This record gives sequence, structure tokens and C-alpha cells, in this order.
Amino acid sequence: MSHIQPRDFALLTDRDVDHTCVSCCGDEDFVLLRCRHCGHIWLECYECSTWFVNLHDLSQTVSSFISDPSARLACPECAVAFDDFNHLADDVVDAYLPNRDHVAAAGFGHFLVDGRADP
Repeated sequence: MSHIQPRDFALLTDRDVDHTCVSCCGDEDFVLLRCRHCGHIWLECYECSTWFVNLHDLSQTVSSFISDPSARLACPECAVAFDDFNHLADDVVDAYLPNRDHVAAAGFGHFLVDGRADP
């Protein structure tokens, strides 16, 4: 069962990510994220708080762990801060997830379970 529960069913969740495309901490709880400001798409392992910030080069990672509720993560591309501390919480997660069209336009359909980027 998915841990990510957007209100908009067109948005991609952890169930949509092909977990064989990348290796991380062993749990491979991945979700694709998208910046609403610049459109950058990256991958998060929400089990160990690792961001794969360049999907063309999966060796480029940063930690997304923050513990201070007043702190905010920021887009790894444009550095615009997130509005929310817990960006994967059900009531705000829609603002941070891409849909299939976003993933297709960025050329990352191979990260999806069915290998397709079309709706």
C-alpha cells in the first residue's frame, strides 16, 4: 500500500515508481517530486531522506533530512523553498508531485512502473 496519498489521482505516487531503476538504502521507498516553480523533477527515497537531484546522473544525491519544524527544504534546481515542513503529508503532498505528462516532458518515463510516460 502506498504511503503517499494525494487528493489528485492524476499525480504519481510511490506505487508508480519503478524501484529497480535505482538503489539506495535497501527499502527503496521512492517518490518522484516536482518543483512547482521551475518544473525540475527529482527522486526521493523517503525511507532514508535521500534526494537523487539529477535523474540523468543518479550519483548526484543530497540529504533531505531536516528536523527543525521551522526549516524548509528547497528545490535542488532553483532553490525556491518548500511551503511545507512535511512535504509528503496527505494535506499538502499534491503541491510536490508530478503527473505522467510532467514526467514524459522531462524524459523520465523509464522511472515509472509500466515504463510509459503517456497517460
